[in-house]
Amino acid sequence: MTEAVVLSDAEVVRDAAPLDDGAATPLPALDGTALTVELVHGAESYYLAPMPEDGGDRENAPRVRDVSGGSAYYDPWLSRAAREIAVQGAILGTSPPEPVLSFILRSFGAPEGSVAQMLVKVSGDDPGVVDHAVASALEAAPQGSGRLLVGVGEAAVESGEHERRLVVVSARRDFELAPTTRTLEMGEIWRIGGRAPTGFADASASVLYPDHSIVVLPVEMSGHDFSVQVPAGELQGTVRVSIDGVGLTGPGKLLQLQAEVGGEVPTSIEVLLPPAETFSELQDAEAYALERLNYDRRTQGLEMLELDAVLSDVARAHSQEMRDESYFAHQSPTTGLAADRIRNARYAATTNGENLAFNDSIAEAQSSLMESVGHRRNLVSPRFTHVGIGLAREDSSSGKTSWHLTQLFARKVVPLDAQEVAKTLVEAINAHRSELGLDPLEVREELVALAQEGCERALTDKFSDVPSDIAPRASRVAHGRVSVSAHAFYELATLDVAELGVGEEFVQIGLALLRDPESLEGRTFLVVVVAEPG
Repeated sequence: MTEAVVLSDAEVVRDAAPLDDGAATPLPALDGTALTVELVHGAESYYLAPMPEDGGDRENAPRVRDVSGGSAYYDPWLSRAAREIAVQGAILGTSPPEPVLSFILRSFGAPEGSVAQMLVKVSGDDPGVVDHAVASALEAAPQGSGRLLVGVGEAAVESGEHERRLVVVSARRDFELAPTTRTLEMGEIWRIGGRAPTGFADASASVLYPDHSIVVLPVEMSGHDFSVQVPAGELQGTVRVSIDGVGLTGPGKLLQLQAEVGGEVPTSIEVLLPPAETFSELQDAEAYALERLNYDRRTQGLEMLELDAVLSDVARAHSQEMRDESYFAHQSPTTGLAADRIRNARYAATTNGENLAFNDSIAEAQSSLMESVGHRRNLVSPRFTHVGIGLAREDSSSGKTSWHLTQLFARKVVPLDAQEVAKTLVEAINAHRSELGLDPLEVREELVALAQEGCERALTDKFSDVPSDIAPRASRVAHGRVSVSAHAFYELATLDVAELGVGEEFVQIGLALLRDPESLEGRTFLVVVVAEPG
């Protein structure tokens, strides 16, 4: 599985509390088969901790170097993970599912969230088989920048013959990470540091705590070096940290780590394996993807997102382009970023976000996005109202099906009834004055007309000049001192009536709003005129 994320602009997101059985209809359980996996070789308590060389390292490190011609590097952490993958595959009789693969990678100190893997079943001890498997894994290795890393592991299978399961995994690591712990005490500071690739900028860290709150922390950058200090908090459980930023191919995730607060590193995992997916029509697959997404929102006590046909068309086109042009990124060589694609579709939204995934199944795609902190920020954001789901199916020559998934989120601009909103704002201002023990303001139509004129001028003139243009005439109308303020906003909820310049000495008000017809983001002008007694 491969994934990427573009973050919405919220700095702190808190998941809503799970649905209360007494307040809402309980959610039906998702279909699937429960699976519990116990690690055979234990787990490491650090990411990339130094480890002693073993016989497999001594044998396979030169093999990887020779087979790759020096273009790939043997990685002992990936090799330990590959060994466990081979063992678990032998136990299960099939390759471990993706959530288990990610768990195994973490357990053996590899910071990668996903890898490409090659499985070979062999009998005997022919070393040429290993060379061939490594060569095949190199051909199937992930594209992109960064060092190409290879891990090799194997397990013996009890059968009538001496059968071996050989697993070769490969990954691209475009960062360096200093060894860091996977366990924390409550109240401890988790220090994460390393070196980012060339061109990586605008870094931030999204932290998911055990209570489902997500907090965004600054990442210190000094040249290519990065560091972040993450408070462990006072709750026992898992803390996940995603370091995100903008690289040469656009916005995306650099890496994600997790640590256990007040507990031990787990050596087992329980997962729900979804039923096999068979879709004859793309629209059925996209409907299923929407169902999985909204199920996860409802478990967090959030409203379901409404499917939008325009957003789906944009999302689907991006998924198809990624498949057809063999790339995976938010930044398209032809359509730019998600915001560009939404704007080109003339879709009116105050904010937007995009998640991407490439998985063997739609259920696994949604599950992996919820496990990724940056993607989760979009999935559980209460700011979004609509979503577009776009899938592109890819069938390999071996018959394997994979899915490119694009989720395009938006808060759709709603129609504005300017007179009704103006009335509501005046009522809110007067309610605030009442709390302060002040008399309500009287609406004066002459001041309303001037406020309306100010809004219209804001469309064509310099916005900051509106108060000085309107104030002299407002003063003549009121026969006294006035105050004129002009505001531009995108969402009504962001306005604070206590900050609209309404002092206690004023007794009259004129207020008007006007939405900019050229703004797809819903920019709206508000002009407030208040006057003292004449």
